[in-house]
Amino acid sequence: MSFTSHTKRFNIALSERETVNSILKDRQFTTESGEFSRAQYDQTLRTLGLTEARFVKQRNSQLRRQIFADAYLAGLEPPKMLQTILASGVFEERKIITLTVPLSSIAMPARPETAVLKAYYESKIDRWKAPEFRNVLMLIHAPKPLQIDENILKSEFEARKSTFDVPERRKIFQIVFPDLKSAEEFFSKLKTTKFEQLAEARGNTADVYDLGNVTQQELSDEAVRNAAFAMKKGETKLIPNGKFGPAIIKVDDITAGKIANFAEAKQAISEKISNIKNTETLEKLEKKIDDALANGVPFEDIAKQNNIQFVNIESVNRAGMSANGAAVPYFSGKEELLKATFEATEGFEITPIKFSDGAMVWLNVAKVTPSAVKPFESVEGQVYQNWAAQEQFNKMQDKAKKLADEANAGQDLKTIAARENLKMGEISFFSRATAPKNLTSLALKEIYSTAPKKFGSFFEDASQSTNVFQIAEARIPARAKDGLPKDELEKVTQGYQDDLFGIYVLARQNSMGLNLNEKQLNAILNAPAAGAVN
Repeated sequence: MSFTSHTKRFNIALSERETVNSILKDRQFTTESGEFSRAQYDQTLRTLGLTEARFVKQRNSQLRRQIFADAYLAGLEPPKMLQTILASGVFEERKIITLTVPLSSIAMPARPETAVLKAYYESKIDRWKAPEFRNVLMLIHAPKPLQIDENILKSEFEARKSTFDVPERRKIFQIVFPDLKSAEEFFSKLKTTKFEQLAEARGNTADVYDLGNVTQQELSDEAVRNAAFAMKKGETKLIPNGKFGPAIIKVDDITAGKIANFAEAKQAISEKISNIKNTETLEKLEKKIDDALANGVPFEDIAKQNNIQFVNIESVNRAGMSANGAAVPYFSGKEELLKATFEATEGFEITPIKFSDGAMVWLNVAKVTPSAVKPFESVEGQVYQNWAAQEQFNKMQDKAKKLADEANAGQDLKTIAARENLKMGEISFFSRATAPKNLTSLALKEIYSTAPKKFGSFFEDASQSTNVFQIAEARIPARAKDGLPKDELEKVTQGYQDDLFGIYVLARQNSMGLNLNEKQLNAILNAPAAGAVN
């Protein structure tokens, strides 16, 4: 039996209004301010090759399957015994005795024979590669601010005055009913009970009945639109002839509109006219430069003829750095320009790059210095430094492991500390969650995988040292009996539910002889998406 069949079997249904609300609040169709964008919505439909009716039908089907999945998993938690075992691991506290082997206690090894360094050089060959550098010629046009005549600005304002007005917005609640009788019964109860309470009682959550803070034009239902924008704040009304059926609406809040004045709109008008003029200027400039390049005019001459900036960048690598290690300012924050530089073919101009601020850049890669491995002789000193640092680190690790082995064999840790002139310390009781910051995840892994009274070692990055440690004591606090912390329980429960649903899916696959699309299954388990689950 398919997921869709289950929704039919259990009579899982959603109104068209609820489906539309889901689409209106889908993040892939909203602007940064959270408002629905018709343009983004239409673009998605074109990309998917779907009509609006087909998409709404798919979304409705998907939401019904989501309801089935949620109902199947609702309330399921891991068994109490499993929770107790996991809680013991989460809350377990350990106290450790430490013996610090600092990196500074290990002598820097003497310079080895050249053959040893050459072998190390060969084994780490990628470390000695010089990056590819490019010599780039650029023409840069930066738009200049324009002074627009005040009379032109006023004339433009008068011609488009209404477009600067801020429309009134209203926060509308709406519930659509299957029949007029149900709507009238609900409406009669509003005399004694709040809209929100009645809505929740019938299973309509806020994300379903709240249409958001909308303008009059954004409401597609004419009857609802006309009524909503004639009502007072807090007022409710029964709409018997709503587009999707009988409806009850409430005006929860009103944000007054505002008629713009010239002073408020002046800056926006000026910027728009400036953009238009700059665009026209840029189009003419682009044509002139394209013609000049086609005729073989050098970049520097083109810059002089058109009064724009010419730049010769001697060297830049993919990180935007020059050969001497300094950042090249022209590429700072301009990843698109840097990317184009390294996609271009040597000796050929590329299509000019346009930036959001109106700037435009033409570039030509004059020379490419390929990436190459630096000869051993040129980096021999660096090779020795790297080799020596690695040897010193390895000897520190080996010494700590040797001392831990001695302690595990019965040697007293204090005796070892005195003999080696090393400092001892103690880290009192801590759990995985309350461990000191200097204990990394790898250190905690070593500590919690070592049996009580036994010894081990871990590297401490902050102090560049390795600690020999003993598990002095391990204990499980009484609070572990209360189970997992809320956030941990939620994680474990989610994993447990996913596993159970996976078992269900596997059973469906085996009984039907089918394979389910993993991506679509995840859409059921997590969040609604544009695609459908079969």
